Amino acid sequence: MLCGLLCIWLASLEKTINYLFGLINVSLFAVIFFQIQFYASLLLQIFFFVANVYGWYAWTRRTEQQDIALKIR
Repeated sequence: MLCGLLCIWLASLEKTINYLFGLINVSLFAVIFFQIQFYASLLLQIFFFVANVYGWYAWTRRTEQQDIALKIR
C-alpha cells in the first residue's frame, strides 16, 4: 500500500512522521485480515501496531544521550 511505501521512505529520511503512516498501514491491513478471517495475520498486525507506537515514543522522547550523534548504518 501507499502508506507502507511512505513509511519506508520517510524512515530512510529519518523523519518521525513515518510512524503515523506505519500505523495507518498496519491498521488498514488489520481490517483487511479481519474481513477475510486471517486471524493469525491480524494478530501480527496488532503486534506491528504496538511496535510502531513504542518506536514513535522511543524516537521522540528527549534523553541525555541525544547529544551523542546516532550513526545509522
